[in-house]
Amino acid sequence: MFGVVPKVLWQKIYPSDDENRIRLGLNSLLIDTGKERLLVDTGIGPDLKRRLWEFYSVERDPGLLGALEQIGYAAGDIDYVINTHLHFDHCGGNTYHTEGEEHVPTFPNAAYVIQKCEWENGLNPCTRDKPSYFAPYFLPLQGHGQLQLVEGDSEIVPGVEAVMATGHTSCHQCVKVSSQGRTLFFLGDMVPTSGHVGLPYIMSYDLYPQETMENKQRFFGLAMKEDWIVAFNHDPDRFFGRIVKKDGKFVSEDLTAVP
Repeated sequence: MFGVVPKVLWQKIYPSDDENRIRLGLNSLLIDTGKERLLVDTGIGPDLKRRLWEFYSVERDPGLLGALEQIGYAAGDIDYVINTHLHFDHCGGNTYHTEGEEHVPTFPNAAYVIQKCEWENGLNPCTRDKPSYFAPYFLPLQGHGQLQLVEGDSEIVPGVEAVMATGHTSCHQCVKVSSQGRTLFFLGDMVPTSGHVGLPYIMSYDLYPQETMENKQRFFGLAMKEDWIVAFNHDPDRFFGRIVKKDGKFVSEDLTAVP
């Protein structure tokens, strides 16, 4: 999760268990514009193979649909699902396995927004990235007429924009939400946790780490200039924060620390 950063440094913020695993979140973002409801990323989902379930020590209580129900939303209420990319831990909840041995879209009324090149990568992944793509989590979207491919930065609905941020994959996208003069920026796997804000903290999963670093610098500059709230996809404790500089280094500031 921390690439070239030595364990003696990263374990100070994310201590590991006896199997060298760290605790991570699977955070999805719900956006309600008053007209449309959009969901950003869908986590691992209920159908991960048992071997991987145990390997990653997955905990899903109450799960994505259960979490939505707790705040008054049903699967049929979602108009758009935006996948930052198609790795299984970001799109596993896109579909579910039926008794008829078929995967069908979890959100029956939603258009699933995916970068066209990410879709193509998912169908024909490179050898290194192949274990991260599970076709049943995204291929059924096409057959059910719910696939919406975009190319590059794209407005999904007024105030919600898909923004290219390559590095983790060649077609990874973040999501920018603008409302009443304020901005929320969902970082996806460009910056998976608040502990990854430091520039060298880049996952070894990233196919193009130099691009990740360059994009971190670019978006952090905008985040500080325009006082964005940022959202961390995999942080287990701090979903939202702000980017600031201390002693010349980028750090994440907890929103509760800001008046």
